[in-house]
Amino acid sequence: MSTKKLLFLTVLFLGLFAFVYFFERHQPTSAEVAKARRNLVDFDAAEVTGLAIERADLPTLAVTRNAAKKWMLSGDKAGPGDSGSIDSLVNDLKRLEVLGEVRTEFDPKEYGLDAPRVKATLTFQDGRKLVVAFGKELPGTDATAASEGNRFGAVKFAPIAALTKPVDEYRSRFLVDVPASEITRITVVKGTTKVVVSREPGKDAPGPWKLEVPVVDAAKQQFVEALLSDFTGSRISEFPTVPAAEMPRIGLSPANAVVTLEKGTEVVAQVAFGSSKADTTGKIFAKSGNVIVLVEDRMQEALNKELSAFREVKLLPIDAWTAVRVSFEADGQRTGAEKIEGVWRSAGVEVPAAGPDDLVERLTRAESKAFVPRKEYPAFGVALTKGKHLPPPVATMEVTKEKETAPRVISFYGAKGTDGTPLLLAEVTGRTDGLLVERALLADLKTLAEKVRRSASAAPTAAARVAPGVPPSAP
Repeated sequence: MSTKKLLFLTVLFLGLFAFVYFFERHQPTSAEVAKARRNLVDFDAAEVTGLAIERADLPTLAVTRNAAKKWMLSGDKAGPGDSGSIDSLVNDLKRLEVLGEVRTEFDPKEYGLDAPRVKATLTFQDGRKLVVAFGKELPGTDATAASEGNRFGAVKFAPIAALTKPVDEYRSRFLVDVPASEITRITVVKGTTKVVVSREPGKDAPGPWKLEVPVVDAAKQQFVEALLSDFTGSRISEFPTVPAAEMPRIGLSPANAVVTLEKGTEVVAQVAFGSSKADTTGKIFAKSGNVIVLVEDRMQEALNKELSAFREVKLLPIDAWTAVRVSFEADGQRTGAEKIEGVWRSAGVEVPAAGPDDLVERLTRAESKAFVPRKEYPAFGVALTKGKHLPPPVATMEVTKEKETAPRVISFYGAKGTDGTPLLLAEVTGRTDGLLVERALLADLKTLAEKVRRSASAAPTAAARVAPGVPPSAP
């Protein structure tokens, strides 16, 4: 065979292969074509962007699919739709199997199609519309008269029951349908009080929660996560009809609290919470958008908390095991240790992990008795100079977490309570106010630092093996 003929056959083969791969394999099979011919309508459910259902004795149901491919109810009481129910209804309309043949000549009045029981209008991505009307049930069969344009058919299994459900049956039963892990900001407003917490999104996991309003500070992670979990896990049990005049009675005019959840710059939910339902245990009134709902009262206790519930009371809210470097300085002595490849070293020698771990862990357990703005330091025995500078601290501790380069610095100052009780006032990196703690914390930290220092000095060659950058233990 000549080279020219071989080249021609190769090109022909590649062309046929490309045709089959890119075009022919996507075409419906003969069985699929035959089945489609038995249906009154044929469309791709994935291309449907809107559905409007007109019913004789019920309000019109209108839903649209948003940019996130989620169904939303339209109208005065707009809100998230129940995607499962709406998708199922669209698929039921796609599967309208005709009993017998499709006709183009028929009398609409004879089959109740001049004033149909139900009319469904489907809107597609390209703007095209498809209208399906349902008329009378046909005697002696399990079929219903239906039409699409000038086409008539007796369809089996017409979804009349689904098409005539109340509008509320197609609402989502979740207050928010975005996963808790995707929420980046929570705003809680109660009267004149406003609390805002936020976090940075992350590839593997979001960052820690931080208070933005009314103060900038660390947020109490467990409390915020529990509140968010209660919110995203709440189910709507009922959509009661409440006249506008009754809104004050159920605590929604004004609302007891309003919670707004955001994902980046998008508001994914804003819900107002009211009072408990008098004749139902464990339910409270709420308003999601313009829709009044009844939900479980699991969030009521958390929403009644004051700002202090959102604010982190621990001096250093980290997991002790994530620390890779620690140093403590007091009374002219400085002790340090660094974790290298899972092994703690101090003054260049390996030391038992219990020493540095206990030192960090004791700090992470310490909790504040009160938050003190700097202007109020003098009232707690911490005098400021004329330039608003602090005196030298009585002790300083630095802790560096894994994957972080800058240490968290905690500076301790001698202080006293309003009753004269000896206390410590701590300033912590990234925290706006000082934190009052028990004076016993300093004694504990000194004892644990001494334990690390003794472990390091017990090795005779410690001085010869100081790891670069690790603060040596002073004798």
